[in-house]
Amino acid sequence: MPGLLPLATLLLAAPARAAGLHAGIPLDAVPGLATVQFQDSAEGWTAQVPGGLVRVYVAPDEALARAWVERMKAVGRVKGPYAGPLPAPEVDEAWGDGDDTLVVRDGNLGVMVQARTGAAGWVAKLLAAAEREPRPWPAPPRLVPRGDGTWTVEAPAGAAQLAWEGGRRLPGPALVFSEPPRALVAWDRLGRAARVELEEGGEPAGPRKGRP
Repeated sequence: MPGLLPLATLLLAAPARAAGLHAGIPLDAVPGLATVQFQDSAEGWTAQVPGGLVRVYVAPDEALARAWVERMKAVGRVKGPYAGPLPAPEVDEAWGDGDDTLVVRDGNLGVMVQARTGAAGWVAKLLAAAEREPRPWPAPPRLVPRGDGTWTVEAPAGAAQLAWEGGRRLPGPALVFSEPPRALVAWDRLGRAARVELEEGGEPAGPRKGRP
């Protein structure tokens, strides 16, 4: 289970994304969402709604979003395409019955809702809240040596939450490691994840945005 640390600062921009990809869905833009939780960087974030669960994945490209949809179809045991009215005109694919389960992809955005009823309505609300103008992808966190054999994490400005995998964190409120983690992830307010893999000594092996 990766470690998590909520943050409240503004995110630095990294290199620009390809044209036409959506920026994401603001985490606070849809009334009724509760208990937002960041999952693995390849799975996105989840939130509770009355009688159900929302899953959202903002991918750095459409290929990763398509792969996510296939995984969610298996998770929800979805049998066939959605036959009802689309929750948004821009939707590229939609799967499920639309009542208790609906999985959709709009470009690089993937949304899945499982509920007792009204799944299509929640999907429509989420897609209506999406920021569709592309933005630069967020920067990943940095692992910084402290000179005493420990490491701390420098969060990019604007990160909503930090996560890490592996390592040994020292007790206390500060994010300090006596053994470096093997990966760091920063999430921004649009639900995008920027991940960096780390070598054994804490040096970056290279960021992988929204890794599969």
